[in-house]
Parts: sequence; structure tokens; C-alpha cells
Amino acid sequence: MGKYSLLAQNHLGHAISDCDLIVRKKQFPPVFWKRLVDLELAEGSRVAAEVEVGGWPLPEITWYKDDEILVSKVKSTYIKCYWVVGKLVLWPPSPS
Repeated sequence: MGKYSLLAQNHLGHAISDCDLIVRKKQFPPVFWKRLVDLELAEGSRVAAEVEVGGWPLPEITWYKDDEILVSKVKSTYIKCYWVVGKLVLWPPSPS
């Protein structure tokens, strides 16, 4: 299990291709493959954050801000094969 990458390059540039190898077990706990990162934005800027989490059975994800659930502001959550991708987009972000 893991994320594999291939880099192809020459004097004109480069290209990268990634894939995730999943060895299915009957069950395994959630694991983050792409984690949240700290953001610093100008006031009024759009906030976009994305995570990838795997697990079996597929985990449910819930977005929070200051320990409160963000239900109506979640842009999308979708499933890719055996992992979940969650994307949060806020425009504009609510003040701290």
C-alpha cells in the first residue's frame, strides 16, 4: 500500500504521474493520504482545502470550523474507488 510517482523529464520540461496501490484487507481504519495544510490568505479570498482518506469500510468525513460542523458550506465530497476525497470551498471565508 502506498502512493507511487513517476517523473519524466527532459530539457523542455517534466511530467508527473501518480497512483495509489491498495492492498485490500477485510477491514482497516481510516488513513490520510492527502492531509490538510495550514493556509494564510488575504481577506476576502476563496478558501479551498482538499483531503484524501482511505479505509475499509469507506470512512465518512465531516468538516469542522472551530469545533462546529460545516454542513451547508461543504462544496463536495466524492468517492474514488476505495478512498474518499473531500473538498471544502468557502467564498469568502468567515472571519475568525
